[in-house]
Amino acid sequence: MMGSVVFSTIEVVAPNGKTTTSAWNPRGMDFSSAFLGHRASGTWTITVSGKNIATPPVNPPWWAPPAFGSLSFKSPSMTITYVLS
Repeated sequence: MMGSVVFSTIEVVAPNGKTTTSAWNPRGMDFSSAFLGHRASGTWTITVSGKNIATPPVNPPWWAPPAFGSLSFKSPSMTITYVLS
């Protein structure tokens, strides 16, 4: 099943392991207070969760993905803005 995905939460993990989860807001989210004083360098992990709201086809072709399980996106993009002070 492919189609529209409605995101519900976003989880951000800092390089030191600190984690925060927030409800998804398409207008943007602000995690500055959660990570105030943390270094920006290192590997950050961002995970979004949501639901595929597409209607499965009545007679899907043999190669179509199943109507259950998880979705993977090959080239997602996200804008992250930060201020160095």
